[in-house]
This record gives sequence, structure tokens and C-alpha cells, in this order.
Amino acid sequence: MSLLRFLRLLPLLLLLLWVPSDSGKAPLRAPPHNCRLCGVLRGPLTPPVVLPWILDALRPHGAQNRNGWGVVWFPMPDLDLDPIARRGGPPSHSDTRYPGVGREAARHLARAVVGHVRLSTSVLSGIPDPHPFVREGLAFAHNGTINRTAFHPLVQPHLNRRPVDHRDTLASSQPELQCIDSELLFIYLLAMREQRNGNTTAAMKDLAKAVRKVDPLATVNLVVSDGRNLWALSRGGAGNLLRWFHDPFTHATGVASEGVSPAWWGEIPDWTLLVAGWGKKPKLLKM
Repeated sequence: MSLLRFLRLLPLLLLLLWVPSDSGKAPLRAPPHNCRLCGVLRGPLTPPVVLPWILDALRPHGAQNRNGWGVVWFPMPDLDLDPIARRGGPPSHSDTRYPGVGREAARHLARAVVGHVRLSTSVLSGIPDPHPFVREGLAFAHNGTINRTAFHPLVQPHLNRRPVDHRDTLASSQPELQCIDSELLFIYLLAMREQRNGNTTAAMKDLAKAVRKVDPLATVNLVVSDGRNLWALSRGGAGNLLRWFHDPFTHATGVASEGVSPAWWGEIPDWTLLVAGWGKKPKLLKM
């Protein structure tokens, strides 16, 4: 085997250690918090076949996160395709459609993939998982909970231009309690990105600062991608921080919830933002 071929296969060998032996069975321990998620940014030399393996690692966590699943990927630009979303209402571990999603992403030579299995803590728990949310070229997935009453006033000025896509008017007479907390976070991020002239890193910092100000106890593990970059904000407290991995040879970067990622992946510290670009080494920025 040539050295170049070995280097291209290295992330596959490492990622194989991540995948459960039987992706249809539940993990041995329940995750410490609601929802599980993952995100992967391929590198220039990373074979697309890593994508189904990565998503298979997320699948068993549907046993504890039973409010559906969602996967979004960004095909290679020369395929002239917008971000593609696949969603399910049944839990991922029992939905027979789920295994085919990773293979479909691999066929599209996806540069980036974001996956999510949902345990609802707000409203609309019976619909197919709306995570990852997709708007304005971004995919956004959230694990955690934020005080909607505290955060809603910050989002309110932006809702006329960017109304929520998901609302349950029967849940409450208060508008802020009719929305999914995660979607409010995403709308605020998009508004900040516009104010920052498209700078998503700066907008992620703005979002973290706003959350910390109005609800310092909020859990906001976030994975965001535009297809060429991957952002991950780790804010979950002990036992619920995100983990990450970067292969220096193919420049593949992976991020996942604890319980999904293997223990040997590095932990993203609390209130820290990971920023990864296509073919670049990720950076960790303290918020």
C-alpha cells in the first residue's frame, strides 16, 4: 500500500473505532442530557465513505432521544445542489430509513454533515426532528435548553424579518413559549451574522455572549456548518461538553456529543468555540 493511500485511509481506521458494533442497539449508558448531535467537515483527502460510519455512531442514541432525527449535508459545489435535509419522526435506532442517509450523503460527496437525534424539552415534540435547522446557507443543531422567556426579548426585533418556521399556538398564550428554543437561538445567530457582514465566527461569539448574559445556566452545545466550515460551541457543563477530533493528514474534523464520540477524542472546554475550515487545522476560541 502506498504512503499516500495509507494516509487517506487513516481517518477511516480511526473512525472505525468510534462506530458501535451494532448500530441498532442502544448505548450502555443513557446520555447525561437531552439530544445528541455530531458534525463532520471532510478534508481534501478524506474519502466520503467516512460519513455513513459517523452517522451510524449517532443512531443508537435514538433510544434515549425518541423525538425523531435529522441529518443535513452539503454536497460538493460542482454538483450544483443546495443543502439536503433528511428527517424522521420515529427514533433513529428504530427507523429503517436512517442507515441509507449516510450512504446518500457519501454519494453526493458531501463536504460537511450535521446530524441530530432529538429529545424535546420545549414544544412540537411529535413532529420529525427540525434539527438541523437550515436557513441562509447554514445548518444549525442544538443540544441543551435555554430560558425562552429570558432570551426571547433579544430575538424579538429580528422576528419580523425572520419569523419562526415552527410554532405551537396551543402550547401557551405567550408567543415565546410557542417556539422551539433552538430555533430562537438560530434566528439570533443569523441576525448577528448579517450585522457582522457574513462573519459567522463573530456571530457565534455574539450569540454566546448574549446567552451568557440572560441565562448563564443555559446549555448551548451547538454545531453549525456552511459546507466549507464547521463551528461548534461547547456549553454544557461537566459531563455534557462536546468532543472533537482532527486528522492532520486528510484534514477531516469531527465534533460530537459526549456519549457519541469516543473517550479519546479531545474535549472542547466549557464556553469554547471550535472553528474548522476546509483543509485547515481547527482553532479553539475561549468565549
